[in-house]
Amino acid sequence: MSLSQEQTIRLELLITKLTENALAEDEAAELSAMIASSADARRIYMQSTSVRLELIDSLTEADVPEATAAKPTARRSARKSKRLRAAQRRGRSAGSIFAYIAVPLAAAAAALLMVRSSPEPTKRTPVRPAIAEIVTVDGEALTARGPERPVLQVGDQLRAGDRVSTGTNGRIVLLYGDGTTVEAFDDADLELDVGAADAKRVTISAGRVFSDVAKQKPSAQMILATPHGSATVLGTRFSLDVGDRSTRLDVERGSVRLTDASGASVVVAGGETAEAGPGIALVVRSIKPAKQDAPAVAEPVHAKPTQAVELPKPTPAAPKRPIVLYTFDEGRGDVIRDRAGVGEALDLHIGRTKNAAWLPGGGLRVKAPAQILSTTPAGRITRACMQTKEIAVELWIRPLSISLLTRKIGMARILTLSTNMTTRNFSIGMGEMDHPRAAISVRHNLTRGSSGQNGLPTMVSPHLDEIVEHKLIHVVYARTESGRARIWVNGRVVSEQNMPGGYAGWNFHRRLALAQEVVGSDLGRGYEGDHRLTDPTSIYRAWQGEFHRVAIYDRALTDEDVTAHFAAGHRPTARKE
Repeated sequence: MSLSQEQTIRLELLITKLTENALAEDEAAELSAMIASSADARRIYMQSTSVRLELIDSLTEADVPEATAAKPTARRSARKSKRLRAAQRRGRSAGSIFAYIAVPLAAAAAALLMVRSSPEPTKRTPVRPAIAEIVTVDGEALTARGPERPVLQVGDQLRAGDRVSTGTNGRIVLLYGDGTTVEAFDDADLELDVGAADAKRVTISAGRVFSDVAKQKPSAQMILATPHGSATVLGTRFSLDVGDRSTRLDVERGSVRLTDASGASVVVAGGETAEAGPGIALVVRSIKPAKQDAPAVAEPVHAKPTQAVELPKPTPAAPKRPIVLYTFDEGRGDVIRDRAGVGEALDLHIGRTKNAAWLPGGGLRVKAPAQILSTTPAGRITRACMQTKEIAVELWIRPLSISLLTRKIGMARILTLSTNMTTRNFSIGMGEMDHPRAAISVRHNLTRGSSGQNGLPTMVSPHLDEIVEHKLIHVVYARTESGRARIWVNGRVVSEQNMPGGYAGWNFHRRLALAQEVVGSDLGRGYEGDHRLTDPTSIYRAWQGEFHRVAIYDRALTDEDVTAHFAAGHRPTARKE
């Protein structure tokens, strides 16, 4: 019986759990049945890891044909004794784990050994150590290992020689042990390797790559090779765009040496770019916007000592423009329009209109989960914030039910970009378990590795007198690239802390929602008769209140920005976003 793609993925999961001594009895029975019924399953099982090879070694000569049986050496026996002692220290019985699979495994081993024509002992292939982990997968992403191309999943371990690829809309993020990340997308094709002194090596055949490289040892520089040259880095942030005719390098921070196929090289510093390819001059150019000439200051040649000289006023910084903006001025219907005018509009749909009411003069009142979700995934927000490594969220809201925010419900979601209760990019809410109800709380997914996607620990402000039922308040959350995170309420900083980490755990397929958490039924079904609509401890983590303005930025707002926005009010007439 041949295995489907889903069955192959399930088989690999069971084998992995077996090697980690984490296989439950029902899973062991399932694995045994797969091995007994499928030649493909037996082949994959026998070829996967050293644990399977160890099991073949443990078969007696009576289990295999005499011509192919190999006597165990003293070294092999010592290795098995060492493994057994390690298993006993972990408090696990090897016999209880392998009992279900002993018979089909013996049959598989015998079948595999009988078809070998050479009587020479099989050379053991050393297991390659993992060098990177998949922490984000969006869309189509595959890895090539021999004749198979299994679909990549978060948590997969990559080894030297592994080749990974993405589709046109696919994206993956690799995380190395030292914190270095490599993001690949746009039909990317990469092969991982390790050089001397464990130096990182990545060969990029096509696509786009964005990398944030931790500081490397001088003797172990990271090298990214392309068909047109190579980039050598010690620690920096940069992107590579590999096309058919050339490779373009853009450096955001640090410096990278770009070498073309002829051996010529240039050092590209932060804010600079260079391109390598046949017939292309290897020249470093600036990617920073050209600086405006400083205004000339008129010298008072004939001015009297008492005559005042008027100096030119500095040009004020351009106001930050939101990437999504909702003003809630529709007045009717089930669609909340994105008024930002940036890229494709990210409109919101009200799936449960009876739980939401438009207000005269503008605004939307939500009295229960109204299924207010973006009509498409909010990938535009995700990509913009991942590129700048910054974010700001601005809310003009009026809470209506602070008394219902019990400590058991946790954080009531005002706005969230998430998949479900425990998987998110970020969320802003009110209250939190074991914290005051009249407080602003933020969960920002800054995960490194696979330690969780819930944005914990929550950043929570102290109790705020400004938060009163039926009173309009201005709330802003912002985090800079350096990790400085702050919460403002009515123009005043109420909480500030350092929040280290990166955006590798962010996902392009998550949706934006208001006044509740995203749950499975939100993505296509209504909830007529759902008792959880009025239960404040439900999985919806509902927030009741009015929305008057919501804006999301891909840049952190400053004190000056927040002060100006608060002074302008929720219906600004002069402010130009």
